[in-house]
Amino acid sequence: MKPKIALIAVVAPGNIIGYENEMPWHLPRDLLYFRRKTSGHPVIMGRKTFESLKCKALSNRKNIVVTRNLEYTAPGCEVVHSFKEAFDISGNTNRIFVIGGGQLYTTAISLADEIYLTKIENKNKSRTGELFELFRGDTFFPEINKLEWEIVHQGRPYIATRRIQCPDQKKHIVFYFRHIKYIRISKKENTEKRPT
Repeated sequence: MKPKIALIAVVAPGNIIGYENEMPWHLPRDLLYFRRKTSGHPVIMGRKTFESLKCKALSNRKNIVVTRNLEYTAPGCEVVHSFKEAFDISGNTNRIFVIGGGQLYTTAISLADEIYLTKIENKNKSRTGELFELFRGDTFFPEINKLEWEIVHQGRPYIATRRIQCPDQKKHIVFYFRHIKYIRISKKENTEKRPT
């Protein structure tokens, strides 16, 4: 039986997942969630994502880095040059996680069975919408087609804060995030597209 392919990401409005090769937020509760979900499973990432981890492999996971650079090395990881190669060397497992970045998510979403999304939401959404000017992005998660995916779990919202420097003071902006799980509606079509 082939393993399920799962995408896991934190996404702000506008599908922002990163800015200048970093996440524009720090969510300790979500880091624990990420560790719990991916621990014991292979994780596939692009070169920039690996470098955003300070070039350290994630513990208790088989780390696979995808890059076009044939000379690239990544300590503690296996380096391959296509998503198909990454899938092929993932080993005997029931689930593979794709953990970023944007280009790899775009490649993998048409093959994926599941998406674990941490969605950042604005506390002031119904009023000003001012918060998300703080989350600038240059890397994005692909659009989730509602005809192909359905939400099977939507967790309760957690509160988070972001400290910002204003001209005259420091202040904390409050926002929410929640964990959402999607599964693909058409499993037959997905199986036919799976790397062989």
